[in-house]
Amino acid sequence: YSTLVGSSGQWSVATWDHVFVSPRPHNCEWDTAPLGSKNCHYDPVVQTVRTLVNENGQLIVSYDEGKTSQVATSRGEEPSIYVTWKRVEE
Repeated sequence: YSTLVGSSGQWSVATWDHVFVSPRPHNCEWDTAPLGSKNCHYDPVVQTVRTLVNENGQLIVSYDEGKTSQVATSRGEEPSIYVTWKRVEE
């Protein structure tokens, strides 16, 4: 779907037990072998799963910050936040 399916509802917010953060990599740190500047760092990449129930009682899910949405294929979808890391060369 290219438009918001349940636009009249409010997106549910993830609770702390549905926030998943990957361990931050350490291979850009100065004191990681070989010692010295690695000319890089890591930026966080945040992805969300948002849900709402529309006026027809259907569970709606969005995987792109609520820009687009679709009817969920299962009732098990939960609002969630995922944090991963992207290596950035300096």
